[in-house]
Amino acid sequence: MLHVASSAQAEQLLKDVFGHARTPEIEIPASQALGHVLRRDIYATEDVPGFTRSSVDGYAVQAKDTFGCSDSIPALLNLIGEVEMGAPAPFSIQAGQCAYVPTGGELPVGSDAMVMIEHTEAYDAGTIGMLKPTAPGAHCIFRGDDVQAGQLVLEAGCRLRAHDIGALAAMGIPNVMVAKQPLVGVLSTGDEVITPDQTPTAGQIRDVNGPLLCASAQQAGGKAAFYGICPDDPKRLTDTLKKMADECDIVLLSGGTSVGAKDATPRVIEELGKLHMHGIAIKPGKPTILGEISGKPIFGMPGHPAAAYFIFRIFVAPLIDSLMGIKERPEPTFKAMLNQAIPSNHGREECVAVQLKQSEDGLIATPIMGKSGLITLLSQADGYLRVPRNQEGLPKGAQVEIIPFTNS
Repeated sequence: MLHVASSAQAEQLLKDVFGHARTPEIEIPASQALGHVLRRDIYATEDVPGFTRSSVDGYAVQAKDTFGCSDSIPALLNLIGEVEMGAPAPFSIQAGQCAYVPTGGELPVGSDAMVMIEHTEAYDAGTIGMLKPTAPGAHCIFRGDDVQAGQLVLEAGCRLRAHDIGALAAMGIPNVMVAKQPLVGVLSTGDEVITPDQTPTAGQIRDVNGPLLCASAQQAGGKAAFYGICPDDPKRLTDTLKKMADECDIVLLSGGTSVGAKDATPRVIEELGKLHMHGIAIKPGKPTILGEISGKPIFGMPGHPAAAYFIFRIFVAPLIDSLMGIKERPEPTFKAMLNQAIPSNHGREECVAVQLKQSEDGLIATPIMGKSGLITLLSQADGYLRVPRNQEGLPKGAQVEIIPFTNS
């Protein structure tokens, strides 16, 4: 463990070497921008809403005309008309007058409040009785209440959510400049690896990491390109990595990262580019490789699926964010109590998957202890915790930070 880098050193290396790299910006329709990352600030070009409108069905009034009214002593106002939806109010309100306005309709000039229709009574000769007083601004949405012209609404570097798309529509913005999604190339290696649709014979295993890493790349906001399964052939590996580095923004190479005689990955990366790091003091995932070819980041991922998944979350997903220009932010966590001890991690930072359960005492975390080759264990987990490298395990009852398995 003294001769491998810590996870913090690996994270810093990625920032130092690739932190300024960005994918190009592209223009797309705002209606198709969900999940994309803005490259330019969005400022409102107009007030939203563009007119003062009612938030209820009822009557527009001057609030002072209703002060002191009640069920027994209604305020009697003259009804002068009705505002139609989608049309400007064709009249103004004077003292002692009111007008019917549907929800979303424009308030007439001179009015400053609405009275809900449930709090009124209609009398003969166009007279409306107000049974409850209202206050200035009640049940009204004023011009510019949502957004004012010139206001910064969405900052460059944010990932667009459903309600952001709604805000763009409200401001009349049809197209936005976003980051092109990074293309993540995935290659599985090994003579023993076969496709998931094949039936393995003795010594063969189905390719789990290929589909796993492609799905992880898409979930993290990138695009994935699977380059198939490469046998343990240095020339084939060299040719494929050259092609991937030319075509992709990030290259993920699964398997072939240990120190066995047939593991040619480190040698090939050194021949084609630069090997920055081989080995990280993290469990699972110690054999991880970090390198570059033609300026593109190359990750030699562990062959064990659970290890590959954790390495992706901790190192690759933040790099995808960085390439798109997402502002660095802490991963969301929440507190839970361990219901059993986690033993010493022997000098490596350790990622431990957990199941979560709500109890009277709060959130309880149950560690799922298993080998890094067992990907199905992660399917049972709700999140994970990171035990620091220099900490000798965690006791039962410890309060821990849980990182949920969400969309990255």
